[in-house]
Amino acid sequence: MAIQVQQGSDGDSNYTNILYKFFNGEPLSQLEVGMIKYHQNPWFPNWKNSFFQFQMGLLPEATWQSSRNAIKRRISSPIYQEWWEGVRESWSPDFAQEVDKVLLEIKSSQ
Repeated sequence: MAIQVQQGSDGDSNYTNILYKFFNGEPLSQLEVGMIKYHQNPWFPNWKNSFFQFQMGLLPEATWQSSRNAIKRRISSPIYQEWWEGVRESWSPDFAQEVDKVLLEIKSSQ
């Protein structure tokens, strides 16, 4: 499912065009921003799962750091930062704190 979402829902070329605009820094409409945020949703459950596996000692640190770096790349965008602010409370406190640490790292390096 995550692959379909990343490619655009069911191969939707409209979403692919929106991603192209997004990654090239072109202005997006409110609808396009909403679509970017919506299609973002499948990634965080995967990263949350990796985080908890790491906490329990089931995932090597290098593997978790790879996931953490992916979170950092994703959440460095203001669109995803806004998304995170809207959904933060729906995640477990431990994972939310970890994502907040990532955000703090991003903001301190700017």
